[in-house]
Amino acid sequence: IVCSPLIAALYGDDRLMQLTQVLGFTFLLNGLATQYRAHLNRNFRFMALAGTEIAAQIGGLVVGVVMALTGYGYWALAGQQISQGMLMIVVLLAVTRWLPRWMHRRTEMAGFIKFGSSLAATQLLGYASRNTDSVVIGATLGPGPLGLYNRAFQLLLLPLNQINAPSTRVALPVLSRLHDDAERFARFVILGQTIMLHLVSFILAFACSQAVPVVTIALGQKWLEAAPTFQILSIGGFFQAAAYATYWVFLAKGITKQVLYFALVTRPMLIGFVLLGSLWGVNGVAAGYSLGVGIIWPLGLWWISRTTDAPATRMFLTGARAIAGYGFATASSFAATFWVPPSMPLASMGLGFAALLAAIGVLAVLWPAFRRDVAAIVRSRAFVTASKETASSKKSVPDRTDQTNPDSSREPANSLEDSL
Repeated sequence: IVCSPLIAALYGDDRLMQLTQVLGFTFLLNGLATQYRAHLNRNFRFMALAGTEIAAQIGGLVVGVVMALTGYGYWALAGQQISQGMLMIVVLLAVTRWLPRWMHRRTEMAGFIKFGSSLAATQLLGYASRNTDSVVIGATLGPGPLGLYNRAFQLLLLPLNQINAPSTRVALPVLSRLHDDAERFARFVILGQTIMLHLVSFILAFACSQAVPVVTIALGQKWLEAAPTFQILSIGGFFQAAAYATYWVFLAKGITKQVLYFALVTRPMLIGFVLLGSLWGVNGVAAGYSLGVGIIWPLGLWWISRTTDAPATRMFLTGARAIAGYGFATASSFAATFWVPPSMPLASMGLGFAALLAAIGVLAVLWPAFRRDVAAIVRSRAFVTASKETASSKKSVPDRTDQTNPDSSREPANSLEDSL
């Protein structure tokens, strides 16, 4: 709210000042919801948490559409965000049936503050690096190019966020219970990485190879200039998906100070690549972002190999197989539809999807390691079943983040142990 005049001045639009002030309340609403969401997550109530988020999103969307249809213009977008945050709190209260009581001083807070402060600083650095590209484009090239870049980036984030958020939600509470058992920790993190990475890579491979018809259908033909930018960003998306498991390791092992050190090294580097790429316009910014993310992935694996007992080498090989395999599938899908005219987007997407599946099938037949990864995903039902059984087990095991609990070394539930 305090910085809203500066934001309006940066983009040369006074309307942004009041809009920024209103949207600032979304931070407060999200903060109020954090404890409720953490409680559901830690207790493996993933269905309740997902249902709550979906209900809030649908409610916010309805409010935004109604406001847009009744003439509120761009304020409909702000109304959508504010109403979604308010609905989230209301539904969480109903699901958890919990109200905060008065504070007490019986709990030692040093461990929590140490863990949380490092993580908060890391998130701020990440936020700055993720938004530098938009600020640079908006300030130097204007709202038109920024709009194209923003739509391309949102199309990239859609599959990443929709798969990364639930996979991280499942992985972290389980991995935190296995942090003292290197063998089971390694098996679980490799399985989780394989499942998440193949799902994301499949979607990215299709969207990247069929960027023109995807943009045509999703945004309309007036946004076709965003297609090349989206394809460049998708390359970085593969590496970004591969790096998620590294973040799991940092948090599950409770070494948030190390993740802060890692962010202090890599986030300025990413900002530097974006600034350098801006010399070549919107696509240069996209290329700089993708290049930076591609370098950060192996650096993160090297970092956890020096600070933890995580299977960094196996994580690299798993990621490299997925990137190489789906890179080939992307090229195959693109080549199969190169001759299809832009006026036939549905035909291009259908043919491209068939070519993508065929390429993955060929890889599974000819590449044994890739075939084993696919087979592990098929057999991953035990991954979900183990999580549910752990949640219902009477053996309550504290998270790694609960550094003051003397029972933090207790063994995980037998169902999880047996399934692994």
